[in-house]
Amino acid sequence: MPKLSTKKIVPYQNQQIFEVMLDIEKYPEVLHFIKEININEKSENQILASVKVGIDALSFSYDCKIKSKPNSKIEIIATTGPFEHLYAVWEFKEITENKTEVSCFLDSKFKSQTMELFGGKIFAYKFQQAIEVFESYLKRQNRQRPNSN
Repeated sequence: MPKLSTKKIVPYQNQQIFEVMLDIEKYPEVLHFIKEININEKSENQILASVKVGIDALSFSYDCKIKSKPNSKIEIIATTGPFEHLYAVWEFKEITENKTEVSCFLDSKFKSQTMELFGGKIFAYKFQQAIEVFESYLKRQNRQRPNSN
């Protein structure tokens, strides 16, 4: 799969969008192609997790290392699973108090040529949509909060 990157300015504080994107336990409810996540180990700036993905007929599992730099960067590196390599980076740049530029970069390739052919583009497409999905999730969460007036 070719490398891809995208960026978008979202109407949220840097810390707010960073925290929701690092809250991987909620991924199955936010990113519907993530079916299950189990945290195997967690420290201040690193998480080791097992991820189950299901997109139509495509399903697979992998383990990954997630490293974070608060309000700045999230890196995901596959350590086991069907990938020859998987490296993803989310970067967060404060534009104003209530606007953040979120950029993502993905470089991945499945070990199996068949999975790469059929699943590579689908996985990349879903990953590329993630910024909009998290933005929509935050909008829904903000609508559900009672007014504090």
